[in-house]
Amino acid sequence: AENVRASRHNLDQASKARGEWETMEATRTDAVGEIESVIAELESRLRKATRATKRIAKESKKKEKKEEDLIGASTKWKAAKKEAKKATAFTASSKKSRPTTTYFI
Repeated sequence: AENVRASRHNLDQASKARGEWETMEATRTDAVGEIESVIAELESRLRKATRATKRIAKESKKKEKKEEDLIGASTKWKAAKKEAKKATAFTASSKKSRPTTTYFI
């Protein structure tokens, strides 16, 4: 009878331990699922951030190019304006300094 009681006790303990193990296993599985879900979300956010960063860098590059083009155009325009002033001044001064000759035929 003592052996039967000890055997039942051992079976009860084993059954209890198995139940606890199954509960822990289910909890672990749930935790793994949650962790995988969080990792997937973070990977998604990282991809979005990477795309946005690339887009912003591309737009920034385009903006810099436009600014450089505008600066270049402005510089060229200023140089052309300066040259035009010189040419106008040269023409005006050369007209003043030339003696006018009148020929009668």
